[in-house]
Amino acid sequence: MGARWMLLMISLGVLFGGAIGAEELDLPEKLPTSLESARIYLSFSEFRDLMATLAQFEKEEVPKRRPPRDFGVTEVQFDATVDGNMARIEAEYRIQVWDPEGWVSVPILGGDVAPISGTMDGKPVSLAAFARPPSDIAPDTPWQALTIDAPGTYTVELTFLTPVTTEDGVMAFEFQIPPTSLAKMNLRLPYPEATVEAPRAAGVTQTAVGDSLQAEMAFLPTSRVEVSWTRRARAAAPDEPAQLSAQTATLATVSAELLHIRSVARIDVLRGATDSLRIRLPRNVNVMQVTGADIAWEVERKDGDQILTVRGSRPWFDTVSLAIEGEIPLDERAPTATIPYLIVEDVVRETGFVGVAAQDNIELEPGPVIQGVTAIDTADLPSDIRGASASPILLAYEHDGGAYLLPIDIRREPPRLASDAATLALVGEGHLGLRSQVRIDVLRGAAESVRMRLPRDVNILEVQGDAIGWNVDRSNDEQLVTVRGSEPWTEAFDLDIHYEHLFDKDATEVTVPALSIDDIVRETGNIGIAARGNVEIKPSPVIEGVTRMDPSELPSRVQTISSNPIMLAYRYSGMPYLLPLNIRRLEDAPVRVAGIDRAHLTTVIAPSGIALSRATFHVQNNMQQFLRVHLPEGAELWGAEIGDRPVKPARENDSDTLLLPLLQSRPQGSGLGSFPVAVIYFEQRRPLGKTWDDLDLTAPRTDMLINEMLWDVYLPEEIGIYRATGDLDRDARRRRTSSLSYSETSMETLGPLREGIERFFITDINNPAASIAGGTGDRYQGDPVETERPLDPGTIAGMLPISITLPVTGTAHSFSRIVVPSDTPMTLSLQVYGGTVHAVGRYVVGALSIVMGIFIMSLWAHALRAYPDHGTAAVLLLIAGAILAGAALYYVPSFRLWIGLGIGGAVVRLIVLGMGSRRSKSTAAQPGEVQ
Repeated sequence: MGARWMLLMISLGVLFGGAIGAEELDLPEKLPTSLESARIYLSFSEFRDLMATLAQFEKEEVPKRRPPRDFGVTEVQFDATVDGNMARIEAEYRIQVWDPEGWVSVPILGGDVAPISGTMDGKPVSLAAFARPPSDIAPDTPWQALTIDAPGTYTVELTFLTPVTTEDGVMAFEFQIPPTSLAKMNLRLPYPEATVEAPRAAGVTQTAVGDSLQAEMAFLPTSRVEVSWTRRARAAAPDEPAQLSAQTATLATVSAELLHIRSVARIDVLRGATDSLRIRLPRNVNVMQVTGADIAWEVERKDGDQILTVRGSRPWFDTVSLAIEGEIPLDERAPTATIPYLIVEDVVRETGFVGVAAQDNIELEPGPVIQGVTAIDTADLPSDIRGASASPILLAYEHDGGAYLLPIDIRREPPRLASDAATLALVGEGHLGLRSQVRIDVLRGAAESVRMRLPRDVNILEVQGDAIGWNVDRSNDEQLVTVRGSEPWTEAFDLDIHYEHLFDKDATEVTVPALSIDDIVRETGNIGIAARGNVEIKPSPVIEGVTRMDPSELPSRVQTISSNPIMLAYRYSGMPYLLPLNIRRLEDAPVRVAGIDRAHLTTVIAPSGIALSRATFHVQNNMQQFLRVHLPEGAELWGAEIGDRPVKPARENDSDTLLLPLLQSRPQGSGLGSFPVAVIYFEQRRPLGKTWDDLDLTAPRTDMLINEMLWDVYLPEEIGIYRATGDLDRDARRRRTSSLSYSETSMETLGPLREGIERFFITDINNPAASIAGGTGDRYQGDPVETERPLDPGTIAGMLPISITLPVTGTAHSFSRIVVPSDTPMTLSLQVYGGTVHAVGRYVVGALSIVMGIFIMSLWAHALRAYPDHGTAAVLLLIAGAILAGAALYYVPSFRLWIGLGIGGAVVRLIVLGMGSRRSKSTAAQPGEVQ
């Protein structure tokens, strides 16, 4: 600031030639304090630079000091008058608004009061809903606020109403106010004997004035006003009864079949005390419930009326509030309903109000003869009636006690409905199954029931919906289905109808029955037609009232419920329609009902000739009972399983065919799932030769088509195959060189396993009496197995077999075939060589590999001598050759590698020799040169 003002003063001095005292500026100490005769001269360029420097300094704004709040309520004065169950309050607010930025919302009243009028500085104002109150005002409470856009002090005068509550003889009202430190209230009560309390007031001063009570109170800093009072019963003479006054508020709701009554009775004890009340009602009112604080009630019918007696757990000295609910059944066609009266007996004064509301599609009018009541505007009814009605109140009355006559004329209008149906028709042989999903929209009024019509020859199976009941009435050539809900429908609802039509199997035409709904102003629908079984359907040339459409345009609710393809689709608008179909029954073609997806055979062969096999068939079965299996000739059945569980196989009479029981495949995705069926069988063969041998294997035959057959043959490690022929091909992709087994059981366990099978398993499954035969033999004790000894026939048939684990070891050789017809034998012929040939071959190949490696190293040595500049590469090649030659002793595939390397070495040798001959010629001495 100092530098800017200094430049400004210097500039003024330059313009006006005046002198400025140095003491008036904040100048450096080195400048002289005064120059009385001095003048400062500046060129225009210097003056311009000085002004530009001055312009760079922006005007610094002094931050404006804002008040802590935009507004404050400094004082509130309330004048409250209680009349019955409502308090009328006139309030005066003093509001201070400080310098706001724009508009400010000042909360005045909470949302639990009803404003009547208001002024601000004598001018009418209105309150608006307070959306976002300040943080220091309860944010979860709705508020009513004034909007002010200028600072100042304002006087706001409001008149509002707040309800008076009564609980256990304590009457009270309360309401929200904005936070203020000064709040006062003058309260006027019509009960001079009452005692006033205000928990948030510093003190309460009360004075009885005639038949009323004046109370003054000043509240501590608060945001909520709470005032309560209790009444002391006036003493009465010992024999003088209590004096009571009553006010009733009755809400009568008229529906199509019921007149529901809810009355709220407020009884004030003016003098004395009472412990019971008697209320008189017409005899046709069914009293359902009476609620109040600590009461008990009973009903006694007397003469043409009934007396409702209400007793309290203690005497009442002040005010009693009761809520009475009852109902009167009405005839559906009754033109008039009479509103029942409710009279509190033994009271000195009784007043009341009656509001009449309508449910469903009903209009109400006052009856021609009305006695004891006066019609009023519905807005003048007490809040007890207006707040309790969920339906609009059409008529309102008041009365001064006693019995009254209030008939109401009822005019019922039928509801307006619209329907949209989605129907699926499934055509079969002599059967037409139908399912209609109907969506009914209630356009006006309320529907208690829906009536649907169908032809008489249609069988209605089921009608489904939310909380409905239905019945069928057959008359003439049609049948009427009436559906009723647990309560009247006032909005859209859905119905699901299942029905069928039976016709002659030889019929060539069938008509889709039309489903129509009564009392519908608009009726639309879609029909999808599908075929079930070998039935061909075509539209008939005689079709009325429907339009053909593409099946893809049908609603999703039709397409999703059909598991068959929809062939025809139609839409209609209105009734009636005619939709005949031409049908033609087709002959059934035989198809496969069972098949084998994959057959997996595993055969383990020991050097001693023992062959143990497991054939697993993954079966898809729809209705076949057994799988027929023909084992290889001489094979011995050891076990059978379905889904990893042992089963009892059977044998056809006079045949070696095994019958294995089947399961039924479960649906899986779009088809059927498969399950495994396995047989384990044993074959005794001659021992394998030490040098060469032929091995012929036969797979089990089945009565089902096999899509794919896989066969893994496990041979001992020293046995190799040099040729394989037969019905299956080598499967190089599944070839495994390591021992992959179902378990780690070694080949030696075949002996004990066979011994156990001989002793405990089934050998004659068709001879249960064989168990009596003797001859069990000794148990296996580790001695060599006698492979030529026949199996012991002394076993039990018809029992569940044990579960057998196949001991898989050795080298696997895999074979496969696609599509094996039923009852087709599959064979494999393997030419194998024994361990001796395998060992000799390894040594011969190893020796050839060593010779070939030495030959290649000699070639590399010659290349090293011929080209000494490449010595490093040659040395590395020598080392590699030595390593590979050593590896050739153990791996047969290196034989081919070394043959390739030998041929390559020979080619290199020839190239080196050629290059050497050319070099010798180029370095030979020319004629006349000295060597």
